[in-house]
Amino acid sequence: MAKKRSRDLSGEWVENTVRANVDRVVLRLARDEAFAGARIGGARFDLDTGKVVFHPA
Repeated sequence: MAKKRSRDLSGEWVENTVRANVDRVVLRLARDEAFAGARIGGARFDLDTGKVVFHPA
């Protein structure tokens, strides 16, 4: 789980957990045969700013 993996990282726990979850979902989609050949990227919607932040591939 993302929250367990990010528990001991330095920095803000919530931000680290969100990033870990995005990475986890991207990996799951990339392994799914239904998305074979698709380019998959991670992003999140920031509630404070109203902007979408894309994560590096």
